[in-house]
Amino acid sequence: MPKIKGNNIPPPPPDFKSKYDMRVLPAVMSFFLMVSVSSFLKIYEYWNENFKRQKEIENENRTSELNFLKSQLNPHFFFNSLNTIYSLSISKSTKTPEAILNLSELMRYMLLDRKENAIDMKVKLKEEINYISNYIELQKLRITPNNKIDFKVNGDIDKVEIYPLLFISFIENAFKYGVHPIAESTIKIEFVITDNALLFEVTNDLHFQKTSYDSFGLGNKNSIRRLNLYYPGNVIKIDNDQKYKVSLLINLNEN
Repeated sequence: MPKIKGNNIPPPPPDFKSKYDMRVLPAVMSFFLMVSVSSFLKIYEYWNENFKRQKEIENENRTSELNFLKSQLNPHFFFNSLNTIYSLSISKSTKTPEAILNLSELMRYMLLDRKENAIDMKVKLKEEINYISNYIELQKLRITPNNKIDFKVNGDIDKVEIYPLLFISFIENAFKYGVHPIAESTIKIEFVITDNALLFEVTNDLHFQKTSYDSFGLGNKNSIRRLNLYYPGNVIKIDNDQKYKVSLLINLNEN
């Protein structure tokens, strides 16, 4: 029998299992990676669509609520304004035609809210203050000389835009409860505009107590809710001690 030299010993056969693992393992890892990525993309797509739908529902709810609040605001405003004109007509005042003309100007401004997509439409603060000024002039036609109106605007209003009709309810209530036919009284209305903020304040005496059936609470609650929807970070303070005072601070960079 021939002798086999040590250096002529054939190498051992390759480990088939190890060789198989080396070839299959990367393919298996690639497959699981593809499945994982695909699953992640599906989950992300589902989450993204769900998030968009949630935002759509929130926007729809917000729009519906704002429309409802506006539907309350306009009759509330017209009711109070018509009471003013009615009082003038009862006394056969020569100011009645002027009051009707003034009210028509106010109504024209309020019709802006009836335009399509008006929910998120802003107006120039200058226009809003002009509207408030017209309302004050309308109220001056019915009040007696012992009632003083202090209306001030400080700051640059030409470049500022605001959502309309956010302040009028507070001013309406000031005239409703802050004037008296005999007693001395003052209504103070002030706007202060800086680069980043708007401060609105209205202060009045309380000559008449609100009743459970009047519109005092409705007007204020309506305005506060609209402010919170438009400017979630606003600051509202109401002082009802010796005088009724509303302070509102709006961050103009917020929205």
